[in-house]
Amino acid sequence: MADLGLYKVFYAVAKSGSLTKASKELYISQPAVSQAVKQLESQLGGRLFVRTPKGMKLTEDAGETMFGYIEQAMELIKAAENNFYRMKKLAVGTIHIGASDTLIKHHLLKGIDRYHEIYPQIRLQITNCTSMESLAYLKAGSVDIAFVNLPVPDDGLNVRVCAEVTDSFMTGRELAHLAKTVQPLAALNDHNLIMLEQRSNSRRMISDFAKSKGIELKPDIELGSLDLLADFAEKGLGVACLPREYALDKLELGDLVEIRTTPALPPRKIGLLTVRSVPLSFALKEFIALFPSIE
Repeated sequence: MADLGLYKVFYAVAKSGSLTKASKELYISQPAVSQAVKQLESQLGGRLFVRTPKGMKLTEDAGETMFGYIEQAMELIKAAENNFYRMKKLAVGTIHIGASDTLIKHHLLKGIDRYHEIYPQIRLQITNCTSMESLAYLKAGSVDIAFVNLPVPDDGLNVRVCAEVTDSFMTGRELAHLAKTVQPLAALNDHNLIMLEQRSNSRRMISDFAKSKGIELKPDIELGSLDLLADFAEKGLGVACLPREYALDKLELGDLVEIRTTPALPPRKIGLLTVRSVPLSFALKEFIALFPSIE
């Protein structure tokens, strides 16, 4: 195939009908334009132009046929460039996000609102699922980015730590006396223990920590939502385990009280994940920038 640069010269000469005009348009000398036309004709094995007193005219067979194809190609290239610039300016595009309802509510919502305000043309498609499901969707290419509970040991992923939370045990006013003293972690099994369901990544980490201390937490009630955990505890149905940061309003109002334990549960981190081998679009980079790393 001939050098694409030669076709660009051919197109300019054919459009303008003049070597001089084409040289000015392309910012190259007229001899260079003439040489490029001759080189293309030599490589193709046929004449594309005939010289006339009025300038350069396409040959009726090869020249006009070639121009038809090259004109279409140039229009496609121009359309591709325009689309690229629109993408760069965030005029079009879609970002696919995977996250749990809890992370959406407490970490993503403010950033999503801000992003939509700045870049209203970008569509945000959110898949509401657990951290483990978000991770699976990310690796399968179903989402572009995942917000999950860390850690996630995988060298194939870029991990940006954007938040930290501390899990704690809380209850309503009926069991408020438990908050007066530090409770042994194992002793919480003596009460109606309420925790997230086992498929939750955060539940797994809490259970693993307890086991590392020789303690097995045995919940009586398992739920799929932290909001439900707080509601159950507030109504006096038992002791719930949920992040302190997500229950500050209820703690300040006294609807929930925090039970100190020994050992205390360690803080855990929330991460923003992308696949290392997949280039980030400009739109996605701008979205990620709204969630600064805390490390």
